Amino acid sequence: TGVFVGGDFLTVPSFATLNRVGLYSFSTSQFTDLDSGVNGSVKAMAIGPDNKLYIGGGFTEAGSGPTTVNYIARWNMATSGWETVGQGFGSQVDTIAFDRFGVLYAGGTFITDGDGNTLRKLARFNGNTFEEVFTEGLVSDITNIFFDRKNAMYLTSNGDLGLDLVSPSYIKGQTAKIVNGSWLNADFYNDNATGRARGFSLSNEGNLAVVIGTGGWGTNGSYAQGITIDYQGTADAPVSILLEGSGKPIEIRNWTIGKSIYLKGEDFELSDGEKLTIDMTQSLFRATSSLRGDMSRFIIGGLSDLNDFRLVPGENHITCEMRASFSTNTKCVISWRNTHWSISEAYV
Repeated sequence: TGVFVGGDFLTVPSFATLNRVGLYSFSTSQFTDLDSGVNGSVKAMAIGPDNKLYIGGGFTEAGSGPTTVNYIARWNMATSGWETVGQGFGSQVDTIAFDRFGVLYAGGTFITDGDGNTLRKLARFNGNTFEEVFTEGLVSDITNIFFDRKNAMYLTSNGDLGLDLVSPSYIKGQTAKIVNGSWLNADFYNDNATGRARGFSLSNEGNLAVVIGTGGWGTNGSYAQGITIDYQGTADAPVSILLEGSGKPIEIRNWTIGKSIYLKGEDFELSDGEKLTIDMTQSLFRATSSLRGDMSRFIIGGLSDLNDFRLVPGENHITCEMRASFSTNTKCVISWRNTHWSISEAYV
């Protein structure tokens, strides 16, 4: 067993010349060269359902031959050789990912494939060639592709994603979610936030986490957790929200109904393991810290939808943003009771 490594290195101290990609063996504690590697930086790596290593980056050739690969290549572990992947691309590939059905997607700076055909920023491999995912194309470079357990695709970019020539509107923000070909704005922070979405991960519970900021985890970073709740009630349900630090809580938003709870996160910070509960299930909302008691003064009442923030029947797409987070314990938990309509009233 071992792990593949990729980047912009040419050698590894005390080991071998690797030319930007190699294999580290846990049993021998040694690096192995992959047939002279590639001639440019490796930006993305993924193991395919065919048990082959796929890499993307700023390279055009792979192997000792060398083989022209046009910014994406495949390492065949059975034959120990490099292979082309379709026609490749006209410029750099920054991210690759397989969906839940084993289909390969690639994103980057490219606007054409390796043969000069139009492929703007995002492409899907059909087994023989790369093809456009959306005929209207994308404006900004794609930096991350991620699929959740329901096969919804999330994208990040180096600017506003902005689908041109598409109705009904220009998608603003550096993150988006695509479900069955339909776009949802999944901008995990408000217009005043700074930084860039850097990557995705999925918890054991199936919740999506996004790292934002030039520093990733750390004083310059933010944590944004995306939760999709399939609410089974027939009447709207009030919720209780638990935020656990560390970090500066900024916003909890239900994108399905466009309602938010805003917090004065620039004025206070949750310590590591501190829990803030925002209870909206009672007639009067309460915000309570596990360490400091009442924290209702840190809810921005004039901007927050305290009376209207709730779950509606069906799927609810909710995001929780926490800035300056440095702990992997950071999380957001939504609690509710299924509520149903009777002839005369709602009941739980």
